[in-house]
Amino acid sequence: MAIYHFSVKAISRSDGRSVVACAAYRSGEKLVCNYYGKEQDYTRKTGVEHTQIYAPENTRTDLLNRQTLWNVVEKVETRKDSNLAREFEIAFPQELNAEQRKEMLNELCTFIFHLIHLLSVPKFGTFYL
Repeated sequence: MAIYHFSVKAISRSDGRSVVACAAYRSGEKLVCNYYGKEQDYTRKTGVEHTQIYAPENTRTDLLNRQTLWNVVEKVETRKDSNLAREFEIAFPQELNAEQRKEMLNELCTFIFHLIHLLSVPKFGTFYL
């Protein structure tokens, strides 16, 4: 039986969370948070199958680096109650192989990315989902 999971969570400074720490944990990498002055090392974490940063075509190339991207977010969002990011947690059915999961992830993230862009661009008229 195919079982999946999908949830969206806010990463907020008011909850005491660091977006750099969250990115390090999710990606299984070692990142340094300049805002808090802490190193987050999750290189021993297992189970990370694929990581990728989805960004618009005209994004500065330095922001395609996880370390740079999330430290810039921490620096720019200065309020103590800042929503730093949204986390999409996705678990695909175990019946799918790694390539199928990666393909589904790319399709889903591309769809979400375009939907967010569509809704964030000012338009004349009314848009219904």
